[in-house]
Amino acid sequence: MELSQEQIRFFQENGFLKVENLIEKKRSDVISKTMLMLAQKFGKEYFEEISEDNIFENQKFHDAIIKLKKENPLVSGMIYDSLQGSIALDALLMDEEIQKAVSQLSNEDIHNHSFVNTYVRMDVPDDDKNRLDWHQDFCSSEQVVDHRNGLVAWIPLVDTNEKNGTITLCPKSHNELNAKDMIVNERIDANYSEYLLLPDSIVDKYEKISIDAKVGDVIFMPMTTIHRSGINTSNHVRFIALGRYYPMGAKDFPPGKRKYVLSKTETNGSY
Repeated sequence: MELSQEQIRFFQENGFLKVENLIEKKRSDVISKTMLMLAQKFGKEYFEEISEDNIFENQKFHDAIIKLKKENPLVSGMIYDSLQGSIALDALLMDEEIQKAVSQLSNEDIHNHSFVNTYVRMDVPDDDKNRLDWHQDFCSSEQVVDHRNGLVAWIPLVDTNEKNGTITLCPKSHNELNAKDMIVNERIDANYSEYLLLPDSIVDKYEKISIDAKVGDVIFMPMTTIHRSGINTSNHVRFIALGRYYPMGAKDFPPGKRKYVLSKTETNGSY
C-alpha cells in the first residue's frame, strides 16, 4: 500500500496518521504465540489450559496475565522482558507495509533507519502506576539528541478504544521540543516514566483526541507529538507494539549506542 499525498500532508500538518488495515492479523498472531510460549515456560500453572488458537481473543489468557501480574510480578516481568528481544517483535516492526509507510513519511530509504527503543506493552486493567501520562517519545531515547526526525509506529495487537486505554494525543503539538519543561520527579520510588512528563501549562495549549484502532491498523507520529496512554478500565489486557524509527543520516544521530570520547585532533580542536 502506498500512502497518498493527502495522507502525507495530514501527517506533516497534524503530527499523526492512522492507516487502517495496513498489516495482516497474522503479525499479531505470531507475537501472541511467542507470548504464550514464554508464559507457559515461566508461569506454567497459570496458562496450562490455554491453546494457541486466537490467543489475544481468549478471555482466559487475559485473565491469566492479569492474575499473574498481581500474584507474581517477577514472573510477569520475565515474560515481558523476554518478549522485547524476540524475532516475532522484529518481524512485526519490519513488516513490508510498515517499512513503506515509514519510508514515505520520513522521506528516507527504510534501510537507512535504526530501531530506537522498541517494545511490546502489556497494560492490565487499572494499572495507573505503569501508565504514561503526557509526554513526547524523544525523551525516552539516549541515542539521539534533537529527535525531530524520529518516527513512531503505534501498533495495536488487540482492538483499542477509550475503555481499554487507547492512545490520546495532541494534534499539531509535534513542532515543539519541550524537554526543558519536563517535570523532574525527585521521589526515590518514582517510575522512570515519571521523569518524562510534561506540565499542564504545555499540554493545555492543544486539542486532545483519543484514537480507536483495530488490529491491522497502525498509528504513525513523530517522536515529538505529545501523547499519553489512557486508563484501562476493561476486563482484558491492552497489548500494543511500539516501533521507533530514526534516520541514521540525520545530523543528530550518533554512531551506535556507545558514548564516544573524541580528541581535539579528531574534532578539529572543538568538541
